[in-house]
Amino acid sequence: MENLSEILFKEVCKVNILEFLDQLWESGNTPTLVSCSGTESFVELYSPSILQIKERWDKGYAIYFTLKNFDFLGLKLPWLNLDISEVDVGYELSLTIEEIDLWKATSVEALRDWVSTLANRLDVVEYFAGIMPAIDEDTCYFNKEGIPSVYTKIQHVSREIEGWSARNDR
Repeated sequence: MENLSEILFKEVCKVNILEFLDQLWESGNTPTLVSCSGTESFVELYSPSILQIKERWDKGYAIYFTLKNFDFLGLKLPWLNLDISEVDVGYELSLTIEEIDLWKATSVEALRDWVSTLANRLDVVEYFAGIMPAIDEDTCYFNKEGIPSVYTKIQHVSREIEGWSARNDR
C-alpha cells in the first residue's frame, strides 16, 4: 500500500457527525461492511443501515468503515476509509485515502476548499490534511490555519502524477 493521506477533524460534536453520516447515506455513499469496536467487544455489520450504526455508536463503540466509489460534495474517489473515535474532547473524524488516488482526483486548492466546506458543516475547531499522521507538521499538507511548507512537496508530487497520466494516456 502506498502512502495514506488523512483528513482529520478534531473536536467534532456527535450530533454533527450523525448529520454527516445521514448526508453520506442520502447521497448514496453506503458501506458494505462496518467495524465497531468497544471496550469489550468487536462487531462487524454487513450492509448496515444508518440506524444500526447509530445504535452501536450509542453503546460506546468506535466506528470504522470503507466507502467504495465515494462521491460527496463534488469529491469523487475510488474508496475512502472513515474512522470515528471518541477522545477527551468530543470526537475525531478521520478520512483516509491512498495519496496517489487523492491527487488523481483533485488538486491541493480544491481539496482545501472541500475540507473547509466539510469542516464548516461539522462545526469543527480544527482540522488537518496530510500524509498520515496529518497532524504531524512534517506530513501536513494544510490545516485550518494555513498551508505549511510541505505544500511545495505536494506540488512536486502533483506534477509527477500529471506527467505519469500524460505518458500513460498516449
